[in-house]
Amino acid sequence: MRLAGRKSFSTREWIAMFAVFVASMLVVKLTNLSKRWEDAVIYTVVLFTVLVVTLRPAWGRPAFWKSLLPIFALHIIGVAVVVQALPPEWKGIPGLLFLAAGAAEGLLILAIVWRRTIQSRPERSATKGER
Repeated sequence: MRLAGRKSFSTREWIAMFAVFVASMLVVKLTNLSKRWEDAVIYTVVLFTVLVVTLRPAWGRPAFWKSLLPIFALHIIGVAVVVQALPPEWKGIPGLLFLAAGAAEGLLILAIVWRRTIQSRPERSATKGER
């Protein structure tokens, strides 16, 4: 799978993603959140960790962060609304639904952020002689 100009995640990126996931699990367990909030926190952490690592080539562009932050805020608001609408006896998000929702939302966010980041690149000179 080609990821933003590279062929795949490096070993360091896999380790970083795993470390972020484990840290979020520890924080969730230590804070004694309800199961539905646990799922929401883990879903958000996994989704945005994968997105940020996947879009690593764009980190140096201010447009990347300016695009990602409002989308993150909208995500948080949307997740809070959905979690509040769930019944109190909710036992958690089924794994397949969790995976499908994450993939769909991730692809949508990836497309939006990448397009905005690419559009913000400065124009390059059309002729070789100009520098």
